[in-house]
Amino acid sequence: MGKTVERQMAVSRCNRRGMLMATTAVLALMSGPALAVDGQWLANPANSSWNSGANWSSNPAVPDGAVTFGNSTETTIGVNGIHTLDSITFGNPSDAFTINLNASARFFFDGDGIVNNDVQTQTFNIATGLSTGIGFRNNSTAGTDTQFNILGFVIFQDSSSAGGGSFSNENLLEFDETSTAGNATIVNTALGSLLLYGDSSAGASTITNDGFMMFSGSSTGGTAAIDNTVALNFEEDASAGDASLTLQAGSTTFFRDNTTAGTSDIAVDGELSFSNDATAATSEIDNSGEVNFEGDSTAGDATITTRNGGVLNFISRAIAGTAELIFEHGATGVFDDDGSAGDADIDVQGDGVNYAELYFRGFSSAGAAIVQVGGYIDFEDDSTAGTAEITNTADGSTRFFNSSTAGSASFINNGGLHFRDDSSADEANIENNDVLTFGDAASGGTAVIVNNSMAEFTQSSTAGSAEIENGGDLFFRDTASAGDAVITTTNGATVDFHNAATGGTAQFIVEAGGTFTTENLNAASLEVGSIAGAGDFTLGLGKELVVGGNNQSTVVSGVISGIGGSLTKTGTGILILSGINTLTGGTSVQEGALLVNGVLPDVSVSIDGILGGSGSVTGSINVMNGGAVAPGNSIGTLQADNVTFATGTFFDVEVDADGNSDLLQVDNEATINGGTVRVFAEAGDYAASTLYTILTANDVVGTFDDVTSNFAFLSPTLTYDANTVFLTLDLAADFQEAALTPNQFNVAGAAQALGAGNVLYDEILSMTEEEARAAFDALSGEAHSGASTSFLLTAQQIRDLLFARLQGLIGGGTGTAVLAQAPAAGDGRPGGGTTVWGHVFGAWGKTDANSTTAALDRTASGFLGGADKTVGDNARIGFALGYSRSTFDVDTLASSGASDNFHIAGYAGAKLGAVDLGGTLAYAYQQADTDRTVVVGGITNRLKADYDAHVMQAAAEIGTDLARGPVVFTPFAGLAVVHVETDGFTETGGPAALTVAGSSNTTGISTLGLRGRRESEAFALTGSLAWRHAFGDVDPSSRAAFASAPATSFTVQGAPISKDALAFEAGIDMKLGAQTVLTLGYAGEYGTDAQDHGLKAELAIRF
Repeated sequence: MGKTVERQMAVSRCNRRGMLMATTAVLALMSGPALAVDGQWLANPANSSWNSGANWSSNPAVPDGAVTFGNSTETTIGVNGIHTLDSITFGNPSDAFTINLNASARFFFDGDGIVNNDVQTQTFNIATGLSTGIGFRNNSTAGTDTQFNILGFVIFQDSSSAGGGSFSNENLLEFDETSTAGNATIVNTALGSLLLYGDSSAGASTITNDGFMMFSGSSTGGTAAIDNTVALNFEEDASAGDASLTLQAGSTTFFRDNTTAGTSDIAVDGELSFSNDATAATSEIDNSGEVNFEGDSTAGDATITTRNGGVLNFISRAIAGTAELIFEHGATGVFDDDGSAGDADIDVQGDGVNYAELYFRGFSSAGAAIVQVGGYIDFEDDSTAGTAEITNTADGSTRFFNSSTAGSASFINNGGLHFRDDSSADEANIENNDVLTFGDAASGGTAVIVNNSMAEFTQSSTAGSAEIENGGDLFFRDTASAGDAVITTTNGATVDFHNAATGGTAQFIVEAGGTFTTENLNAASLEVGSIAGAGDFTLGLGKELVVGGNNQSTVVSGVISGIGGSLTKTGTGILILSGINTLTGGTSVQEGALLVNGVLPDVSVSIDGILGGSGSVTGSINVMNGGAVAPGNSIGTLQADNVTFATGTFFDVEVDADGNSDLLQVDNEATINGGTVRVFAEAGDYAASTLYTILTANDVVGTFDDVTSNFAFLSPTLTYDANTVFLTLDLAADFQEAALTPNQFNVAGAAQALGAGNVLYDEILSMTEEEARAAFDALSGEAHSGASTSFLLTAQQIRDLLFARLQGLIGGGTGTAVLAQAPAAGDGRPGGGTTVWGHVFGAWGKTDANSTTAALDRTASGFLGGADKTVGDNARIGFALGYSRSTFDVDTLASSGASDNFHIAGYAGAKLGAVDLGGTLAYAYQQADTDRTVVVGGITNRLKADYDAHVMQAAAEIGTDLARGPVVFTPFAGLAVVHVETDGFTETGGPAALTVAGSSNTTGISTLGLRGRRESEAFALTGSLAWRHAFGDVDPSSRAAFASAPATSFTVQGAPISKDALAFEAGIDMKLGAQTVLTLGYAGEYGTDAQDHGLKAELAIRF
């Protein structure tokens, strides 16, 4: 019966049940008189009517309590009406009675129910109709040796039991709440509905279901034996318990919602379905029909054996869980529509003649299952093997079709493993011990494949990016490609190209005893990414092997052979051939480098190609325009029969200071039609002139066009005789010729004076001009000169803070003292008393790189505090003490430094009529330290130094206040002189250490600008704009020498001071109390190639 019919039956029967339950609910309210009457059926009743009081010992009443039967002349009794009873007891002895419940008649048992103490079968016939039937309530029972023929209803409620009764149900048999079918024998006929609800149980009953049977709520199959021929449903939270289910052909059984098959034994010849969240739990299912899992259902931990043409389906997200799935001969399994094998243990059996089949389709997955394959497994339609462990036996076969993928599964293939269509081995691990094939457009993905037998790629398939360890026979046929795989062929194994197959950019590593062959290739050429190893590379007759497309550098110590076979080197990598190669078609170097350390026949070298090595070319070397020959692997000899250099070619020669050089040894003729000899000298102590032999031949014809050297200070020349080409290197060590800046020039002179044998000198001698310039910059110690620029930033901060105090005391500028000092805000006159103040500041700046010096970054931060008081009517004097820390960095020269600064200063100001005068004197004692990392060639120096510095400055300023409404403008002019002295010191940490002489720099700074101030009772806004001009020592410099050679000193300039800059200040003074003012401000200076910024905060308190 199909699912549609089954569902229609369920709806019809549930409707009937609803009508019946409504009726019984009303009757329940009516049941139970105030005092029950017991009675016994008479031995000689007047008639056969239950309803006649004359037939009862309780005459005239009809009993409604405990009813008993014994021997009687009337054993067929008709019942009408509704009767609520405690029990019916058949005594011992008792006749066999037949009790017929006529239309609308009902029994309701609230006590012991039916008790049969005799061996006679007592029969209850229930007439047709939803209002006719028997209800068992409380703990009542249907007794034993009782027969119920149901055309109406029998319902068990509460904890009642069907006992050992027999039931033939043609309408409704129902178990509710905690009732049980006990040990009953139940035949549910074609028209019957057998329903279990609540927590009811089928108990240990024997049930034949030829109609509709349903478990719902939390009901359970108990240990019942259920033979289903039509429709059996489990709904809601129901369970099959430990029941035995026999599902006959043509029947349907459904587990829906949260139902479970429990620990049941299920024999399936019909259709068994799990849906929603249903589970097969730990059941054992013997399937010769059809078992379906769909929705989010799961096989749980069940054991499912499918045989005899049976089918097991997992569809629509269903999962096999941890079940054991056994597919015997003739069985079929299907995972489809996102179904998953989960963590199941799967056995797909077969013996080569008879076999089971398992299919994965529609985005389904083998999950993490463990799968044994003796039959067939097919993956189709975007399905995947997931992370499963799949083992093919000798008779087993696993196949991938369409867009399916092996995922990251593991395969042990002792039978057949096949990829077709556009399927992929993806990230799988494959051990092949029999037959592995890729066809159509299938791909090896990124799989790891160990081939111990036969593997082949056919049609337009590709090895993808697989990693293949080939210990058997690996074939590429038709137009298949090796992709960009890594293929290692071991002893006794073969890689064989057929038809028009291609090598892609794959890496072929052929170990000793392995073979790579193109003898069966139909195409004229095979291109591969790279070749390597000690195996044999056999080229077909007249076939070309093109290698290097993946730009890898590899070594072939095996033999490349083949009559008419040729080798072409492409790509940027290096190919080293150290074997005795016998191919007769020649070798072409088109890109990268080919090093011959063994034997190789004729070689041609074209543009972007290099031929080198210390082996032998048994034929001719033909170097074409753009090509190069570089003998040796470092310094070494390359032998050839003949060589020809065309115009535009290169002959690369390595040399060392001991007179060793590369040599091209030509047994016959060397024809030189131009080209350039490029000399690559190694570092060392070169003599004034060194002669090298770089080419010998039986006959040298022609000359090279030019010769160059990688060293800026070695001058090469070529000379010739009939059999030799000589190279002479003359020492031309004028380091200053490489310099581009004054600093480089000065350092170069001192470095050259170090002389041969000094490690710095020797390193520079072997440099190119660009390398030498970088070395001169690193050696210069420029950061030491630039320190003065950093010190000036700190001095400027101190100077500006002192003038800010004065401007508030004597005029309307940007100072903070007016709010703290004046008796009335804004009166412009010095106030009385003494003011104590404290000021924190932070500043940062940068000087850009120029043609001489590198960029300099600097910071300054600290604290300055002091006190001032009024002198006379119009003047005020004060002093200040403080601490600050300065840092400076020259990042491009890996140099940095810092100083701890201790400050003392005095200041004074007066107001002379409309003119404001102010002046400051300040001194700073600074303890500086520096770190430099100096790399010269192969020498790294980490240099450190510490020294003292002294900064003295004096400054004066004049201005006048001009009131314009609430704003006071103050044009002003100022002049400052800053003198910086540094002590001499010597660095430590390496041969590049410098001894730096003490230095002094004096810089004048003039300022012309305008300040403005607007005050209120609570705060004042201030600002200024000025032009500053620096003069004097604006390019700080120092005199230094290498500590190892102090006699030769040099001058180095540091980051310059901006000659002209725009200065801008802005701030706010906030009155926190009658005697307290808080100031916040910003100051910036903007020059063409330098900028400085500062933030400040001051608290002033008057006493």
